[in-house]
Amino acid sequence: MDSYFAMMGQILTGLLLLLLFWRRIYRHLPIFTLFLIESLASSILMLRLYKTVPAGIYLTYYTVDFALSSILQIAVLAELIHSVLKPFLKSLPRIGWLIPLCFLLALSGILWPFAQFGIRSGQSHQGQIFVHLQILISILRILIFLFITSGSRLLAIGWRDREIHIATGFGFYSLIYLALTEIHIHQPLDPANAIMIWNYHILDQLLVFSYLASLVYWLLMFSLKDAPRKEFTGSMADIVLRLSNKSSQVDPEVTNSHKLGAE
Repeated sequence: MDSYFAMMGQILTGLLLLLLFWRRIYRHLPIFTLFLIESLASSILMLRLYKTVPAGIYLTYYTVDFALSSILQIAVLAELIHSVLKPFLKSLPRIGWLIPLCFLLALSGILWPFAQFGIRSGQSHQGQIFVHLQILISILRILIFLFITSGSRLLAIGWRDREIHIATGFGFYSLIYLALTEIHIHQPLDPANAIMIWNYHILDQLLVFSYLASLVYWLLMFSLKDAPRKEFTGSMADIVLRLSNKSSQVDPEVTNSHKLGAE
């Protein structure tokens, strides 16, 4: 079953990448595209290394891959925030694209002490860091999903927009991950008990299945033709206009024309 899931993940990721390039979505979401490329390459490489190299060398490769994947996942979340808030950032200096990344790093620092509930006693220090970081990223994904969906009406983001599709897929997978992590905490695990190991591993397979479901969801959503997107509602356009012209006087006729155009 593990081999079957790995093969399905590679196929679905490959199809999703083909769709992103065919529909030219990669131009708008380059980091998400890079994340998928890294995921596909990592899945193929790590599966081959697992069968051919000693466990110690494999763990080293896994650690490097985990660090790279974690960095890309944080970058994807920053890309989603930047894409959603693009009309706001246009009125800021060129380094405005750093704002979402700095926000995520600050939020990660705040959440880090609270993201260790899935750590088991007896785990190695390296294993504790892996679990701790995975929980933190899952929480960030869910928060970004809630931020985008709750602000969708205010920012006039429809449910067919790419950003909210990506956030929904990540949010679903992260909710499953946190739920299964909580179950794992209270689940007895004896390495000598085959039944316990089997029951523990079934939940891990369920987590993999949830990620496959997210890949299928992205395939279906990205295959649909995007509806025309308006950047802001009339009320939000007025707010942006006032913020961007806070320090300068604006001709009332120009302001009204902006309002009418947004409406």
